[in-house]
Amino acid sequence: MRMDGWREELESRLLETAGGAKVLAKGRLYEQKALGDEIHISGPGSSVVVTGEEILWSGPRGNIRRLPLAGVTGYSEAEQYHRYALLLEHSEVEFVERVPARKVLWWKWGNKGEPRSRVRTCLGFSRRDTDVAAAIRSELARRNIRPGPPIEMPQPTRAERTAENTAALHAKPK
Repeated sequence: MRMDGWREELESRLLETAGGAKVLAKGRLYEQKALGDEIHISGPGSSVVVTGEEILWSGPRGNIRRLPLAGVTGYSEAEQYHRYALLLEHSEVEFVERVPARKVLWWKWGNKGEPRSRVRTCLGFSRRDTDVAAAIRSELARRNIRPGPPIEMPQPTRAERTAENTAALHAKPK
């Protein structure tokens, strides 16, 4: 199957899941990879649909993730060069996370989905002016949710900038 066909199928699943709600924007986003304090966003990206009520995107293994906008209590923004991220604070939401299937001493391997609760979700975008990022910001503004202080992004060294994974947005919020 061609990748374009797979994306279209996934996007149609997201639109079906939205249940006829008015779609404000659709596009791509990059989700935070770790649950720790550090922000690290990279990877192939996921399809996303923003409605007036929620953000829907595809998680690992095609799981549909939904974040109700009514539960969002605040957000911060981060920018590094052209990359942009929204760090959303929200009421507890459960997502299926990819975890190692097996662990022996310090070795971990395999993939398994396990439900994990979150109160903070970081969504990354290729740039600030994408339709999806603008739709999320405008919907939060409509709900009188103002952005918190921006997250300071460290200036990477030349070695870090020219490393193999140059598409990563990486920071540690204060």
